[in-house]
Amino acid sequence: MSKISAVIITLNEERKHHTLPQFPSGVADEIVVVDSFSADNTPTICKQHENIRFLQLAIGEGLCQNKELGNEQATHPIFLSIDADEVLDEELRSYLN
Repeated sequence: MSKISAVIITLNEERKHHTLPQFPSGVADEIVVVDSFSADNTPTICKQHENIRFLQLAIGEGLCQNKELGNEQATHPIFLSIDADEVLDEELRSYLN
């Protein structure tokens, strides 16, 4: 299977960071986080993990620009674009592994 990039958009995810950074480990070969200038410790949490490439972009008129930036920064041919509060079910995890 081709290498996979995980693109995750975030905004103040500290208290619900079950997805960060646990989600992509073992699933994605690369993790790109696009944060909307979180006011909590989300940036610190992300930067503590060497497998996360951390970018910031203001929300603007919606999250589409943030998702697009993450997708453009992904270096692998396949990428999974999700919000930080989304979790993969076991069936999809198994398929991606």
